[in-house]
Amino acid sequence: MRNIVALLLLVGFAVQAQAASLSLSQCGQETIALQDYMQFYHDKDADKGLAEIQQLADQDWQPLNKKSLSPGVTRSAYWYRLVIDNQTPTLCKLWIDLNTFRVTDVQMYSQYAAAGWQTQRFGVAYPVSEWASNRRIASLPVLLPAQSSSPILLRLQSAHAFAINPLLLSEPALVKERMAGSLIDGITIGVVGLLIAFSLWVGFFLRLKILLTHGLAVLFYTLYMAVLVGYAFLYLWPSAVQWNGQAVIILDIAAAVLLLSYLRVLLQVKKQVPLTRALMASAQLALVAYLVLRLLLPHAQWLDQGQTLKTVLHVWVIVAILAALYCGTQRKLAYNWFSYFLPLVVVAQSISRLLFTFGANSAVLIENTWLAASVLPAALLLAYTLASQIVLGRQREQLALADTEQLKRAEQETLEQRVELRTEQLREALRKQNMLLARISHDLRSPLLHVIRDAGLLQQSTAQAQQYGQSIQRAAYQQLELIDELLEYSRGELKQLELLVAPGYLFGFLREIEETGAFLAESHHNTFNSYLANDLPLLVNADFRRLRQVIVNLLANAAKFTQAGHIELSVSVVQLDKQAGYAEVLFQVADNGVGIPAAERESLLQPFQRGANTAHQAGVGLGLYIVRQLLDSMHSELHLQESASGGVCSSFTLRLELAAEQELEQVFIEGFSPNSEGQQRCVLIVDDVAITQEMLYELLAGYDYNPITCDSAAEALLILRDSPVDIIITDQVMPVMDGWGLLRRVRQEWPELPVLLYSARPPVRPAGLDASIDFDACLLKPAVTSELLEQLQTLLR
Repeated sequence: MRNIVALLLLVGFAVQAQAASLSLSQCGQETIALQDYMQFYHDKDADKGLAEIQQLADQDWQPLNKKSLSPGVTRSAYWYRLVIDNQTPTLCKLWIDLNTFRVTDVQMYSQYAAAGWQTQRFGVAYPVSEWASNRRIASLPVLLPAQSSSPILLRLQSAHAFAINPLLLSEPALVKERMAGSLIDGITIGVVGLLIAFSLWVGFFLRLKILLTHGLAVLFYTLYMAVLVGYAFLYLWPSAVQWNGQAVIILDIAAAVLLLSYLRVLLQVKKQVPLTRALMASAQLALVAYLVLRLLLPHAQWLDQGQTLKTVLHVWVIVAILAALYCGTQRKLAYNWFSYFLPLVVVAQSISRLLFTFGANSAVLIENTWLAASVLPAALLLAYTLASQIVLGRQREQLALADTEQLKRAEQETLEQRVELRTEQLREALRKQNMLLARISHDLRSPLLHVIRDAGLLQQSTAQAQQYGQSIQRAAYQQLELIDELLEYSRGELKQLELLVAPGYLFGFLREIEETGAFLAESHHNTFNSYLANDLPLLVNADFRRLRQVIVNLLANAAKFTQAGHIELSVSVVQLDKQAGYAEVLFQVADNGVGIPAAERESLLQPFQRGANTAHQAGVGLGLYIVRQLLDSMHSELHLQESASGGVCSSFTLRLELAAEQELEQVFIEGFSPNSEGQQRCVLIVDDVAITQEMLYELLAGYDYNPITCDSAAEALLILRDSPVDIIITDQVMPVMDGWGLLRRVRQEWPELPVLLYSARPPVRPAGLDASIDFDACLLKPAVTSELLEQLQTLLR
């Protein structure tokens, strides 16, 4: 009986003869393109209803072509028909997706079984409550009775140029497609929004008109696209969706006016002939006038797209841009490649939109696909403008600095010819300038370093306060490392860690590790001991932050799973080849805790794996996995063995390239010392490495010391005999006479003169040296500047 009813319906439905019906063998099949199964009828006067359409003859319907899929701007209505034959034994619910958000009036008529025609509506011509689905892009549900054919009629009419790509798909497929599109659009809007905000801030702060106008143009274009695709009124103000058309027009014209303003700056229209300036200004005024007329006369057809006025205005804008580009080229203005590229892209896009408006361009415009596909290119152009302006500003700054430096040299040559009083005044001014620069360099740090500074000041009081200060410092440094990890995670670099190899002091690095290890051990009532071999290389190339993560993770694991026990860190040299320029260094962390059974050692190197004997301890089982990943990136491997005391011995060997002190950018760590004033006391710096001399000189000069540098112990002795010196800072390892030899001579001739050892290696006392001869204080490179300055203050009291 059902088949008979369906047959009668098909006979009565007189509009299905020329296109093959779509047969469905299963409901959940993949997405189907409907172009080959649909026909269309062009209702030029847009006055025919459903009854009149049913009376049309078969020859009035035509197969779909490019023109019917992309009609351009028209006040006509387009009818599309389709017959779907559901051959499955169940009721199917599918969706017809038109893949367009430009159609303002969509009506779908469908007839099921013996029921009459059912009507569904979509588009801003109707309130949202009457829409067939609460979605941005036109998609309408279709119910297909089992083993029957269902005729469908679609009526499309729009105030905008539109193009469609009809698809038939299941609800899960539609949801998946919409979610993917919304996710991409959300990410795009977020990224582009941040870029626009930053560009506008930079443009306002630096008074860059070109960046301000470009940023505003991209902002309004992004808002235009967001409103056009339905993100604005549908989600934010659904009761006012009928205003969508006016909002689209306002934002479109505003974006065009701002784009012309940006092109005026980019093409330097102010430097061109008056005719070109007038042409560009008149184009902007014409756009504003058109917008006012459009708002005052919303139903005037002569203002619609595709009409003569709008077409003339469109051509006017194109001619104005080309004229400005041609005139600027003729006048040989300073154009780069972007000054040609962007105007030509704008002209090409304008011509494409103009052709699309008349239906001459059958290709779907990029703004008819995804929001991201249209906004991202504009954002990339803005990013180039931002980057180029920053680079240009940097170049101008460098030129200004070069001019300033040249003026300084000329002034210095002039001042050298003046009286001694003026020379002394100049030296005093330069000294104060250096001091100011040094202090400013300490102030320009992140807010976390203020916590570290306060912790350092706290440590100067009682022993208990010093312990609290050290705890604050460690917490602040750990927070800095966590922030770095979050930044890496936001860049998606956790799976592929990139090593940042740089030269550094190995002993100074290991001394920090010792302090951290002692703190971790003490927090679990353990004792801590470390052994650092004396033959370790002084400087190596390594990613010290990653290496610190590895060792601290191993120490934290040892401390966590050892209670009232002992933890030991040892670092030794396996092989040292100075000619080849590398050293193989063995790192070991041993404890006498609960240990790891041999059967579990391999599994614990995987994420979220914990030992059977550690259930009472907090954690998620990532520590050893992170260590393994980091060591893999360093071409090393973690070995887990039972320690001599029954706990765990974790070890790994690293091949490290040897480095020279000349390769370093810093020989100390920036810190803050508020009470350090040198009062012009003389400091003799003895070091055979030039960068150490230079950086210590700049630091001490900035704090009102009078530093003198030399590169050998012999030269230092000559200076001591000729000039009064208040304190000596010396290296330990130097050619001919080392730091200990210099110390012995100083104690013989100037026994009261304080000597500070600042070395990359812990003090290694020569055999046979008198036990009474020793340095007044020792600091490992790189020391914190506040610690170095405080040590100087202590020794000079």
